[in-house]
Amino acid sequence: MKRILILASLLLLIIVPTAHAEGDTVRAKVLTVQPTSESEIIYTARILEGPYKGHEYTDTFAPMAYTQYDFKLKPGCLLLIDIDDSSGALDISIDNIYRNQHLKILTIIFVAVLLLFGRKMGLVSLLSLIVTGLCIFFIYMPLVLHGFDIIFVTVVCSILIITISFVIIGGLTKKTLSAIIGTFGGVMCAFILIKIFSDVLCITGTTSEDVYLLVYERGVTLNFSDLFISGVMIGTIGVLMDVAMSISSVVFELREHSPSMPFAQLVRSGLNVGKDVMATMVNTLILAYAGTALPLFFWIASSDMGMGYTLGLEEVASEILRALCGSIGLILAVPITSMAASFIACREQRIPISFIK
Repeated sequence: MKRILILASLLLLIIVPTAHAEGDTVRAKVLTVQPTSESEIIYTARILEGPYKGHEYTDTFAPMAYTQYDFKLKPGCLLLIDIDDSSGALDISIDNIYRNQHLKILTIIFVAVLLLFGRKMGLVSLLSLIVTGLCIFFIYMPLVLHGFDIIFVTVVCSILIITISFVIIGGLTKKTLSAIIGTFGGVMCAFILIKIFSDVLCITGTTSEDVYLLVYERGVTLNFSDLFISGVMIGTIGVLMDVAMSISSVVFELREHSPSMPFAQLVRSGLNVGKDVMATMVNTLILAYAGTALPLFFWIASSDMGMGYTLGLEEVASEILRALCGSIGLILAVPITSMAASFIACREQRIPISFIK
């Protein structure tokens, strides 16, 4: 247990980086707040870092409804502020709320609960999660930003994430190999469908506000249609891994207790288990996509446009496409995993990689 805690502490250093000032944006702590009207307040704050550390200033703030600045200032609240001293006087404006401190606390709670109830498997899950994050932020994103083909990079990163995560969780075994085949097969099925129908439906991937920020504020130009396809592929990996490992485990367990069970019966058993898992996982996947699109659904419900016109909008069509193609990939992962696991279980002596258990 002591070793687990030490490893967890090291992992926290990676997950929760130490905050620092960036450029002229620094942290400040609100000391007092005095409302002057319904829409404006006067606040006093102390700068916590940078060349003006310890300096206290007083300024006004007016929350802006339906924007990221629609928040209330309270004593003790941490802010990110921009400082401009080019004119000789301090021109200070609020950039945002500093949320890292509370996110750190929530992350620590997450890790503590994971290790408390999961023990060894909890640590393994955490390692797998970190590997996924490192792969996305240090391989996928840099390669895409350097001009590599988005689809190619996504496929490579998907293979890395699926393979490394399964090996960390289940070890280098034939059961893991079956789950890897099933998961990647389902991801590729989802990719083929999303590629075909995004071309047919003329999905540009540019309807999100994030695209506007990337292009006009960061100057980043990408193939946003391919980026949309990439997002669907990456978004389905987690659910597919769960389904594939469940089916693979059942098939190998049956084979171990009934060595004479034929291939066809093993496949049927895997499919039967897959049907039960699939019923809940499809619902999970659809709800996950629906949850992120709730503002869009409210916009549709509050408009007086016809259903035919509404479904033709790219914002709506892309969400439907995302949910359906991801779900179809999940469904097809069931027979792929069942057949792969049954074949490997029945032909263990023919597996050329002798060091796989």
